[in-house]
Amino acid sequence: MQVHHDDGCVVTINSATGAVQFQRPEGQILQYGEKDVLPDDLKIKLVQIPKIVRYLMQTEMKIKSPVLIPRTRVVR
Repeated sequence: MQVHHDDGCVVTINSATGAVQFQRPEGQILQYGEKDVLPDDLKIKLVQIPKIVRYLMQTEMKIKSPVLIPRTRVVR
């Protein structure tokens, strides 16, 4: 799951491993595993994930077949 925040941060969660990638607005990319201590600014973003998922699950849009969006990487 990848969430792009209005402040320019991007949080990517690997559902298979639980690893978290946190990209700050200035482009710094940090990687965290399940035993790592998370910075407060990342914790604030992660707390929002359940609300985002609930919103997506409640959407009235019905998808007839799964649509796969290929993961893309921005090269700067």
